Amino acid sequence: GIYSLAYQINGILMQFPTLAGSLLLPLFVTLNRSNNAEKVSRYMKEILPLLTFFGSIIIVVTAFFMQYLLPFIWGEHFAAAVPIFWILASSTIFAFPGLIGYGPYFNAYSATYVASVNATVSSIVNVAANFILIPNYGLKGCAWATVLSYTVSFLVTTLILKYYLKLQFTWTTFALLPVLV
Repeated sequence: GIYSLAYQINGILMQFPTLAGSLLLPLFVTLNRSNNAEKVSRYMKEILPLLTFFGSIIIVVTAFFMQYLLPFIWGEHFAAAVPIFWILASSTIFAFPGLIGYGPYFNAYSATYVASVNATVSSIVNVAANFILIPNYGLKGCAWATVLSYTVSFLVTTLILKYYLKLQFTWTTFALLPVLV
């Protein structure tokens, strides 16, 4: 129940970037079809890092307030969900660039193989990390496995963007610093 509560609250946070990405996909497809790729490139270089940075700040602030709201709303027994929520909130930030930029970009440009590569690599990391972390750290280990999975997914996507698709990006990686701090 404790993990479920933290996971569901984090899932609510994940809805906002997911919906934003769903709205961006038709825009990216339209810009691609009209040979207006420089606008998509500009979004990826200039707007995505800003959105990631501000999203990171919002999630850190939300996690801060949730450490008081979770026990207040659900009772002191659920105070144990607070550290798990903090950990899971950091996974949301690592998913943020993929949901509001990289995912719609790959789909708009028919590079859907990236989702398969990401799913394969991140699921292997998640299962392996669960086997390693859960016996020693319990629910927190499970949450950290989720963070590792999203982090690896972000890194794989970044490498594919840089080396295979030759899309240069700016400071999206550095926009994740608030959650790391």
